[in-house]
Amino acid sequence: MEMEVEGGRAKPLTYKIKAMSRETSTQKAIHVLDADLRNYWSTGTNTKEWILLELNEPCLLSHIRIHNKSVLEWEVAAGLRYKPETFVKVRPRCEAPRRDMIYPMNYTPCRYVRLSCLRGSPIAIFFIQLIGISVTGLEPEFQPVVNYLLPQITSHEQDSNDMHLQLLQEITDRLHVFLSQVESELTKYADDVETSTQFLAMLAGPFYPILQIVTERETASGGDSEVSRTSQPAPALTVSSNFEPRKLRSIPPSAAPTSRSIVFRPDAIFMLLRKAFTDDSLGAVCKVASKILHYLAETTSAQEASSFITRGTSSLIEEAPGSKSCNHVALSDYSGLFGDQFLIPVVDWNPSYINVLDIGAVEEGILHVLYACASQPLLCSKLADCSTAFWLALPLIQALLPALRPTSCSLTVDETFAQWTQPYVQQALSKIVSTLSSSAYH
Repeated sequence: MEMEVEGGRAKPLTYKIKAMSRETSTQKAIHVLDADLRNYWSTGTNTKEWILLELNEPCLLSHIRIHNKSVLEWEVAAGLRYKPETFVKVRPRCEAPRRDMIYPMNYTPCRYVRLSCLRGSPIAIFFIQLIGISVTGLEPEFQPVVNYLLPQITSHEQDSNDMHLQLLQEITDRLHVFLSQVESELTKYADDVETSTQFLAMLAGPFYPILQIVTERETASGGDSEVSRTSQPAPALTVSSNFEPRKLRSIPPSAAPTSRSIVFRPDAIFMLLRKAFTDDSLGAVCKVASKILHYLAETTSAQEASSFITRGTSSLIEEAPGSKSCNHVALSDYSGLFGDQFLIPVVDWNPSYINVLDIGAVEEGILHVLYACASQPLLCSKLADCSTAFWLALPLIQALLPALRPTSCSLTVDETFAQWTQPYVQQALSKIVSTLSSSAYH
């Protein structure tokens, strides 16, 4: 029995039975998952019964299709969390004049659907199909974003490449792990919906590889973002004595000192990116740095996958660290929605360049450079002028990493990024900027 709504992006969604008021010994609730009309769910009663469905992932619920056996009237409610008292009644007291009914659900954000059977003779249903658009990571906190983008999404219902829908899906999928950091933005969303949407779009688009690095470091450290309170003596401006390349993006298992771990703290990163969103020079540098981090992730992933095949273990490719889908992300260009500020920068890149780099050190060094730029607008402006050549400085950034790390880091990062105003950090940044500005170096 084929059950689909023709056209558009809405598709049948998978779900399971979360709970029900009752069922008979032979007509189980699980039968509503099966389109075979020889089976059905029945309560053996004729009033006020219900069934609760849980989708495999959140969605915008477009329609609910019910192949009815003998229910006469029902009510449909939906919610994103398993809190029935917060559910929204999408279809209050609707009748069932035909056996096969399709009810519009108005693209309601939900994870749970409660179907209340108000009366029947008796209450019995053959099959239920939920139809909509999957939106991974959709949480109630994102409701302001949904409210703002939904009119555009519904007006482009037949457009399979609608950028508004893609934007919503990328915001929820990529930023839901940072809900505590974007909560303030979502709370004040109504004050300036356009600016708030653009900031979230920048985070999910051009800036996302920076957040991806943070996610990977948090995962590698077991989610423990607590940093050490120990201080270190200020080093002289010297190059690293360990310039041995490490191709894999491995993270040292030992706890990192404050100067290393603070650059990967979500609260610090979000403060940096908020400033980059409003500061053109810092924004330009961050977008180029983000594109380079994206290149590093993609190139090392390909190399790691190739090494597995070379060793004759291609069957294990799914287990390779670099083969995880989180390393293969597309950088979305939202300039068509919000203007040239969202253009993905074009950066020359030579994949063989990666063979001389310690990727973990370079990633950390890039972030230190960004924080130092945020603390020094003049140097940041100079770096922005030659930012597309930023990748040429990666060996220098790796060599200067000990000097780019501030010492005696305060656990609090504010908008001045004072930790990176220390003289030797600024001296290292100045060296990087002057080198990139030199035609001889190029």
